[in-house]
Amino acid sequence: MGGFLFRLGGLTARHRIIVIVVWVGLAALALGLVKAYGAKTDNGLTLPGTDSQAAFDILAQRFPPQQNGTNPFVFAVDEGKLTDPANRAAIAATYKAIKRSREVYSVVNPLTKDGRTVGLLSEDERIAFMPVLLSVDSGFITDRLAQATLDATAPATKAGSRSPSVVRSARCSRRRTPARASSSATSRRW
Repeated sequence: MGGFLFRLGGLTARHRIIVIVVWVGLAALALGLVKAYGAKTDNGLTLPGTDSQAAFDILAQRFPPQQNGTNPFVFAVDEGKLTDPANRAAIAATYKAIKRSREVYSVVNPLTKDGRTVGLLSEDERIAFMPVLLSVDSGFITDRLAQATLDATAPATKAGSRSPSVVRSARCSRRRTPARASSSATSRRW
């Protein structure tokens, strides 16, 4: 066996370009075969007989959108407070625009009594987030849907520079990220 390996090593050393081309070709062939005939991926996970699966099934039957999770829109100001009139109006307009979207199951305005009660507004009133619950599973969010949801922030964008900034949900922003993106979330002054 040692002699065979010695001869094989010598052969590959003498014809190294051919060996590299053959390995690259085999790798390309393998990738092509996997792409053409490989297993299709699926984001659905089932664990029959487990408590987690039972909870997921109950959510799917009784509260379908809840199983999708929320997409937070975060608002922050460097100066002033979110409760200042201009900022409050910008957030209210954004809330109404998001709520009108047919793909949005529910949304909570962080500046309302309900929003404050559940802790959506920071104590210093400079940071808040608006949880948006979509009516579609995150695995089915298309570029169009993500952009339409993000475009609902247009009322706040038009409010001017005194208003807060929106940090868009990472789940939506990875679908389409504008040139001014920073890290995994998109930030826009409005």
